[in-house]
Amino acid sequence: GDLGPFNPGLPVEVPVWLAINLKQRQKCRLIPPEWMDVGKLEEIRDQERKEDTFTPMPSPYYMELTKLLLNYASDNIPRADEIRTLVKDTWDTRMAKLRLSADSFVRQQEAHAKV
Repeated sequence: GDLGPFNPGLPVEVPVWLAINLKQRQKCRLIPPEWMDVGKLEEIRDQERKEDTFTPMPSPYYMELTKLLLNYASDNIPRADEIRTLVKDTWDTRMAKLRLSADSFVRQQEAHAKV
């Protein structure tokens, strides 16, 4: 598709691949998504720990986006290390739920499982 022209200093939404490419060439500064905030991620992590089932994530690609943005633009993301830890904690909690659910499913020989 057509992208641009870009005006210096004005934020614009572009595909992630283009943003990372421009960042690597030092042509832009990346602005993280709204959900990539320590406070919001703490709420998501805490909610995930409280619930027995999976809670909705802020993006279906939250893990991929977090990895890409933190690998290529961590200097543009405030408190990047804390964000990395919170997303990993949330992921680990979700994987633990999945393992417990699968284990329970197999032990009880159920016909369906709730995730």
